[in-house]
Amino acid sequence: VKHAEMFGALGMILYSDPADYATDGATDVYPDSWWLPGTGVQRGTLWINSGDPLTPGYPSLDSAYREEGDIDGLPNIPVHPIGYNDAVEILRQIDGDKAPASWQGKLDTVYNIGPQMKNNSYVTLEVHNVQRRNYTYTTVGYIKGSLEPGKSTENCGYIKGSLEPGKSTEHCGYIKGSLEPGKSTENCGYIKGSLEPGKSTENCGYIQISLEP
Repeated sequence: VKHAEMFGALGMILYSDPADYATDGATDVYPDSWWLPGTGVQRGTLWINSGDPLTPGYPSLDSAYREEGDIDGLPNIPVHPIGYNDAVEILRQIDGDKAPASWQGKLDTVYNIGPQMKNNSYVTLEVHNVQRRNYTYTTVGYIKGSLEPGKSTENCGYIKGSLEPGKSTEHCGYIKGSLEPGKSTENCGYIKGSLEPGKSTENCGYIQISLEP
């Protein structure tokens, strides 16, 4: 989105193509498999820096200074995500040169570059977002090591498709077989994924104040 904005785009509609998020075919999707269905919309962020936008680059502890005013790193054009069942209807109306082979996805249409549309069709993009400050929470399970309690291992995994909200639950089962007895082990469940790049920054802040030396 940042690059599109730099080159003059007035707005962006984002979708997750089956080529990346339903690689076994658009019919083999959740709830029958872990892949994203055509009605699904991927969560994520357009924030291009690290951490909380109000505390970029460092964890947003209660004592942290917070930015005020306009936040650098967020898009200045309207953006909205949709599912690929809706995206294919828009893609079918895009005219112009055929996109390169590496840009062709797995939807039942030819991917064209545009910018003109077929049959004088057009798309109206309306976004009703409101900037406001909310709190997000991290659920942490901590097992203290017997020899080196100040050192810890962390189990992380990221899953494409529909199962991302279950990551921390899966880790709770996996963690049984991955403990290093002498070290502490920490398993973090990130409740919200809207600030994806900020997860590690915020978790490092928690570890900083929670681990015993």
